[in-house]
Amino acid sequence: MKQKFCRSQRLISRSDYQRTYREGKKYVGEKLMIYFFLGPSCSPKLGITIGKKWGKAIRRARFKRVVREGFRLIYSDLPKKLYINVHPLPGFQKLSSFEAAFEFKCLIKKM
Repeated sequence: MKQKFCRSQRLISRSDYQRTYREGKKYVGEKLMIYFFLGPSCSPKLGITIGKKWGKAIRRARFKRVVREGFRLIYSDLPKKLYINVHPLPGFQKLSSFEAAFEFKCLIKKM
């Protein structure tokens, strides 16, 4: 069964991203760096930031797919007002959706 990653689950505007950096905290995992804060939304929201320095479009798109799938796996366990912005760290090419979900779970424990 395919679940759609709908608009209400994404950070959309530039101001949302900037607010996540300004007001949020940073969690550094093994392959992900996550900026997060509790925002005004009634559901968790995910943003993914990966620049061209991390490789060609194929690698960057795969990273986004894997992170979104990890987010979907633990979506029901996340706090309701959580805003998350994810950055890659070296070694992200071998990241799996289960590892991404594990990083999100570690973030929840740290909060």
